[in-house]
Amino acid sequence: MEVWVQISRVCSDGVDRCVGRIFDARQVFDEMTERDVFAWTSMVSVHARAGDLVSAKKLFEEMPERNFAS
Repeated sequence: MEVWVQISRVCSDGVDRCVGRIFDARQVFDEMTERDVFAWTSMVSVHARAGDLVSAKKLFEEMPERNFAS
């Protein structure tokens, strides 16, 4: 979870920094054997903040578990 906290902080600092890290974040996400709601929501947020709404929506629709917070 620490990785997602760091990625979220970078993305909240600005879109320019986020776009540079989005590929790293996606690689980490894709390599995870188990993804919890926090990981899914963080990845959707990273894509949305970078302006990649198509990927954000696709990931959201793929989420196996959604709740009010996601």
